[in-house]
Order: sequence, then C-alpha cells, then structure tokens
Amino acid sequence: MTRSKHSLLALAGWLAAANLLAAVPAVEKLLPEDTLLMITTPDFEAFKAAAVKSPPLRLWQDPAMKPFRDKAAEGFNREFLEPLRRELQADPGLLSGLMRGQVTFAVLQNGWQGEADKSPGFLLLVDTKGQGGLLRTNLAQLRAGWVERGKPLRTERIRELEFMVLPVASNDVPPTLRRFLPRRLEFQELGAKAPAGPPASRGEMILGQADSVLLAANSARVIEQALVRLAGGPLPALEGLAAYQASQAGLFREATAYGWLNIKAYVDIVARQAAANTGERPPTPVETLDLGKLLSSSGFGGVRSLAFSLRLSEEGWLAQVGLGVPEGSRRGLLNLLAGESKEWNPPAFVPADVVEFRRWRLDSKKAVDEMRRLLSEVMPESLGGLKAIFNTAQDAARLEDPALDLEQCFLAGLGDDWVQYKKPLPRGASGAQLEDAPSLTLVGSPEPARLAAGLKWLMVVLSGKPTEREFLGRKIYSVPMPPWQMLWSGATPGRRQQTLHFSPGTSYLALSTDAAFLEEYLRNPEGGVRGLRGLAGLTEAAPKVAGPGTSLFGYVNRLETARAEFEAWRLNSAAATNVLGLGFLPALAGLAQPEKSVEPWLDFSLLPAFDVLARYFHFTVYAGGATPEGVIFKYFAPAPPALRAGETAQR
Repeated sequence: MTRSKHSLLALAGWLAAANLLAAVPAVEKLLPEDTLLMITTPDFEAFKAAAVKSPPLRLWQDPAMKPFRDKAAEGFNREFLEPLRRELQADPGLLSGLMRGQVTFAVLQNGWQGEADKSPGFLLLVDTKGQGGLLRTNLAQLRAGWVERGKPLRTERIRELEFMVLPVASNDVPPTLRRFLPRRLEFQELGAKAPAGPPASRGEMILGQADSVLLAANSARVIEQALVRLAGGPLPALEGLAAYQASQAGLFREATAYGWLNIKAYVDIVARQAAANTGERPPTPVETLDLGKLLSSSGFGGVRSLAFSLRLSEEGWLAQVGLGVPEGSRRGLLNLLAGESKEWNPPAFVPADVVEFRRWRLDSKKAVDEMRRLLSEVMPESLGGLKAIFNTAQDAARLEDPALDLEQCFLAGLGDDWVQYKKPLPRGASGAQLEDAPSLTLVGSPEPARLAAGLKWLMVVLSGKPTEREFLGRKIYSVPMPPWQMLWSGATPGRRQQTLHFSPGTSYLALSTDAAFLEEYLRNPEGGVRGLRGLAGLTEAAPKVAGPGTSLFGYVNRLETARAEFEAWRLNSAAATNVLGLGFLPALAGLAQPEKSVEPWLDFSLLPAFDVLARYFHFTVYAGGATPEGVIFKYFAPAPPALRAGETAQR
C-alpha cells in the first residue's frame, strides 16, 4: 500500500472520529442512572418546523387573530420582555435562538435524599449544531450583563474547559420574572411573630460550553459527568434502567418530544422522609393519613415510572402518557384503571352529532370491592360512614318492601360497561347553558330494573324520595341532585339545583339531568339513527389510540366545543381565563396564582367570529388501557380536513 493511500485512510479515520465526537449522544446515553426527571426533544429544528405547521400555531398566525395577537404581544413585550432585559442587562433571547439540535432538561438525584438543606441536581443541555462561535459570543454578552449588575462571578475549569459560576439566591430572581412565577401561599401561625423577611435560598449556576453544546447545571459534578458522557465515556447511564427501556420501546420511538419521570426513586425518598418524621408529629384526635399505607394499598406504590411523548406529523398530533407498572406487580386501583379489555367502539345508538362521548369497560363489582378494601385499610372511619348511609337506605326500603335486599340489587345489577355522551346545544348558547349541556350516562347492567330500585332507595337518604312516572312502559325516577354533586361539577354558588332522572333500559341504567334527553334514549335504546361509529374519519383515527388491551375510548367534537367556548370567551374574558386554567395547577400545589399578571394582555373581545377560524378545528379521540409493561393513555388530534385540502391545493 502506497504512502498516499495510508494518508487517505488516516484522514478518513480522523474525520470519522471527529464526526463521532461532534455528535451529541442520545438522551438515554447522556443522562445518569439517578435521573429523576428528563424532558427532551432530539431535534429542536424538526420540532419547531412541525409545531409551526400544527393547527394551533396556524390559527395563532391567522390574519383574523391579529388584533388579539397584537394586544397580547404588546403586553408581553412591555410588561415582561423589556423590563427583564433591563434587569438582566442582556437579551433573554440570546440563547434561545441557538436551539438547533437536541435540547434536554433533567433533574438528577445527585446524592439528594430529601434533605431540606440540599437539593437535587439539574442539567440543561442545548446542541447548537455547529454554532459554537455564536454561542461563545452570546455567553460573553451574558457574562458582561451579569457583571454590570454588580453580581459576583467566578470561573472554574472542569475537564480543561472554562465555565462561569454564578452565585444565585431566591432573592436574585429578577422582580419582573418573580411576578410571573408561582409563589407559595404565605400563612402565619396564630400568635407567632411574623418573619422579618423572606429567607434567601442560596446556590450557584454553572454555565459554559463544550464545542457547540451549551451546558448549565447547579453542580460541578453534574457538569463533569455530562462532559464525560458527551465524549463517550463509560459511565452508567439512563439506558441501563429496565423501567426506562420499557418506556423507550413503547412511547419514545419517532416522538418529536418526550419525557420521563422516575416515580419509584421519588416515592422512595418521600416514604423515607415520612417514616423519619413520624415521631415528630404532635398528638391529634383525628387519625392522619399514612402515605406509605396509601401507596401500598392503592397499588400506586408499584409504579416505577411515568413517561410521556408527543409526535407531530402531517396526519395530526399524537400525545401518549404511560405508567410503568408491569402486569405482575399491578394491583389495587391500578387494576381498575387498566379496565377490562372488551368492546370499546361507540354503541349503535350513540348519535353522530354528539359533542362528547366516552366508553369505559370497568368491572363495577370489582370496583366496589376494591374501594371497600382500600377504605378499610387506609381510612376505616370513612368506611363506617358509608355503611351507615347504606344501612339507613336499607331500613327505608324494607318499610315499603320487606323482601328487598339493597346489597343484592347492586351486586346483581352492576355490569362492566359505562357510556356517557353529551348533546350539542344550539349555536349562540349562553355560558350558563354551556355549563348545563345535556348529557346521558349509561351504566351497563344485566338487571337494570334491580339496579334502578337500589339507586332509588340510596337517593332517599342522599337527597329525598324520587318521584316516579311511566314512559313507554318503563319507570322514570326523578330526584333533586344531592348537594355534594357541587363538589365535582364545578358549579358556582347560586346555580340552579338540577334534577337527576334515571330509568332502566334494555341493558343499561340510564341517568341524565335532562328528562327529554333521557326519553330520547328510551324511545330507541338499540340504535337506528345515524351513529357516531360511522362518522367520517373516525374509523381512521380510532386505531391511532385504541387497539388490543383498550378499555377506555373517547371522542370530542372540537369544532362544536371550540365554537361554544369562543363565543363564551368573547362575552366574558374573565371566564375565559378561568376556563384556560392559567392558575389552576399552581393553586393545586399551594402556590399563589400568577395569572393576574397575564389577564390584561388577553382581551378575548378582540377574537373574530368563530366561523372565520372554524377550519382549524376538527375532532379528537383518546383511549386508555393496559399493556404487559403498564397502563397507557393516548390522545390523537387528526389534522382538520379543510387545512389538508388547502395544502393539497397549494401543491
């Protein structure tokens, strides 16, 4: 072999090695085994390109949305972006424009065991795809802005690379940003002295680059391990965990973005902390809930992980959420959540014009037994209260029918099929009418008449004795909705009390708050109308979410539900903010709601008439069920036909 050939082979080998070094490893090779949470997109440019083509973003860019969009953008720039730029002495968008390849955020255990004075590690990695020079320039600008603000800064070399170390505390969060972050609700013990000021939680952020990759973390150890893995070093990685492998095989392939949560590791930490703090609890006459017992009895203690993924394509977008709990270790409520793998298609009698439909193959007898077992193990005092209600109903029933056995009514009457669908309202319906949209719930039963008799006497205790009337040879019972219905209906104070109507059908017990809707079902309980199952496009969309193991299937006509929402929002912007839930999740976590800072930007009266935007809406389907690896839920939004037709015409 000539010297020139040797040189060419050496050059080719060097170039191949350089390309391998330049490639950012897949997230499962990049993150350690002690990862608690990770969220990633393997290719941010592809994610952005797909998102721009999605119906929600195309709707946002529609010319008819310009008044609403301009008002929101003006408020965002004036009250958030510009003040933040002044406070940081740098452009917040310096780094966001460099997101080209993999973008990953992760929370790592990093030795944390739940201690209050320690914290888990975090890692942010952004692949700029060869834009190392621009990244270096932008980091220098960020550094200069930090120094101009008078903030301390030092440098540290980690594996021969220089990183900025920025000391940070909770009080260092810019005031503008603080306004929009959820805050803990403040409270003070009666008689306690108010604290002089909020304590500052101190830490540091380490920021730098390796070639064209941006790295940010709160620990030098986290940075160092990331650098080793970027270079292909042989450290144990996330890919070695069986729980992650199951999620990767089932949910992450072809995903545009995905994430993974190590529930088992987190639950183990919480359980250890709860056990350690048991002796510190003051005595109380009320029995406290034992978290460890609840997790064990419910079956959720056996959950290893939670995974989620999003795939954007020309067909539409598919979202998936999976609970990693192998079939052999599945018990308690998780068995109920998995449901029964039986027929899930819409029954023939469900009309095509419904706006919402769901069918859940839940074994009701098993559900009752499981809830009884769970309450007896975790909250025995509540089980006693439920027994008292049931016994009172039994006593009332025997005054009228001494032979009636209430427990047998339910045991013989409960089946394994729950169906619910909602009737559309006329266009232009008010917000109150939308809240009361008629719906029908059908409880599958081998003996619907016995189940109706049992429910009748249970309602005597909960709300009052139902009135009875005959309709087409069937008995319809009517009773005021019990007051506790308000707890889950979301009803506002002052809303009129609804009446519950129920009647035994052929194979279902039918319930509704709309008597006419109930009667419509009783007239034709076996079908004969143009059914939902024959709706154009549904046959093609359903297999995207349903298949072997499916126990839950649902459908939402987003064209009609969005029409009603838009019209209600245009009349009441405050109601729109509540419906969008801008402060709902923070409130659940005990955090102050930040949505008040955003409300002035969103003037829903500037929205155009819905018909102008109708082409961006279609229907969605969702399903849930069990696999050998766990319980999975899927949601698919097919691309609206009007948009796909427009794209075809442009081509």
